[in-house]
Amino acid sequence: MPTEAKIPWPMSAFLGVGVVAPSGELLGQAVEPFEVKGGSVRTEDIHLTRIETEEDLRREMSGSVEAEYSSISTSGEARARLEKSVEVSERKMTILCTATIQWQEDAVATAYPPLKDVAVKSLEHSPAVFRDSYGDYFIAGYTKKATLSVFAHLTSSSRESMLKVAAEASAKMKGVVSGSATVAASLDEFATTNNCSIQVDIYKDGVADPGAKGRTEAFFGLDLKDVPAHVKDFGKRAVGSHADAILVHYHRIEPRVPTTIELDPQVFMEADRLHGRLVFARVMAKDLPVNYGEELATRLDDIERKVRAKVPRDLSVDLQTLHLLSEEVEDWITDAGEVEDYRKLWRIVMAGGTGVTTWDGPALIEQSPPQNAQGKYTSPGWVRRQLLFAEPGRKVCGFRITANRGDNGSWGIADGGLGKDLIRFWFKSEYDRGTNWTATVWTVPKDRVNFEPTDL
Repeated sequence: MPTEAKIPWPMSAFLGVGVVAPSGELLGQAVEPFEVKGGSVRTEDIHLTRIETEEDLRREMSGSVEAEYSSISTSGEARARLEKSVEVSERKMTILCTATIQWQEDAVATAYPPLKDVAVKSLEHSPAVFRDSYGDYFIAGYTKKATLSVFAHLTSSSRESMLKVAAEASAKMKGVVSGSATVAASLDEFATTNNCSIQVDIYKDGVADPGAKGRTEAFFGLDLKDVPAHVKDFGKRAVGSHADAILVHYHRIEPRVPTTIELDPQVFMEADRLHGRLVFARVMAKDLPVNYGEELATRLDDIERKVRAKVPRDLSVDLQTLHLLSEEVEDWITDAGEVEDYRKLWRIVMAGGTGVTTWDGPALIEQSPPQNAQGKYTSPGWVRRQLLFAEPGRKVCGFRITANRGDNGSWGIADGGLGKDLIRFWFKSEYDRGTNWTATVWTVPKDRVNFEPTDL
């Protein structure tokens, strides 16, 4: 293990408290009390992130975690915040814009404190006993920050309009978070014109409460026009709070404390991946269709219960158990992804036209055998024909009508249609002419497209 590291500041932490790796659990205080003094110089920065994919989510989740043993599993507060305030789907996107005030020069002990007598006796008894009581590190200092996090949720009627608005928002959100009411109004108007809505969640970390200490405040479901006032308020009340805990290994004080722990690196990596995939699954679960959401949500809850029961924070778990749990999460993400793929297809189908006849995703589209409607001219008048396509357990998702001759007349749908269990076409020649048409129909499993209008 490294002899110095950082982790997100635990809620109940204090200077000198012991920390065990890799879980980040707080234990007893092995060192004598001490004081620290930080710098007074402040720097300010605005950072923007578009969260569209799982990789974006993981990168944002772990971006501030610097300790080698730290993982998504140790960042409970960050995980909960992102799960609550991030939306990712075909027609939804989250843009996170963060304004940070950071106090330069970390507040850290200039001279490391000695071990308490009781801790020395514990170490002399056994390094293992010492570790069980005090962990591997003690908190020797902290970084100080005040942060304004603005989560802009984009929801659009189409993927194309969402991407268009996302590009505009990426260019203007820094202006909004700088406090410009003009930029906020301009972006809101652009989004409305392009059939897109933008709602905002705001977190203020390190703002003064009545006791002049840094605390966190949260606001949900705001409009863009509300942001500048919150920016102004943040600027007035930013006093900073503990952001990261600076850890120092006991080995730096007492060389008899070993810097190694018995942890299979593969176990660590698999557990980290498992927790990351669970975060992504939870974000996916926020936008499940009505008729599929309950079953998928129940499955995901069951998986998370298993993870909590079988994967303790100290990662005392065998690799096979982690693999089996990871497979369950992967199966869930695959199934939820297929539901989303069918929903994406069904939106196009229900929009009309000729529907969907080709598809690159996992949705199961099948082509019915083509049917021919033809008739020769035999007597004055019109030649009329009909073709019926109906497959048990499937619904029509697309069709193609091909005219096999010129002056072929007209056609239409007599019964059923896109999104229905059947489709019946009628064909009518021109007067005193024959007719010759070919119809081809594509269908999908009925039980995979049971969407409510509100899902689309």
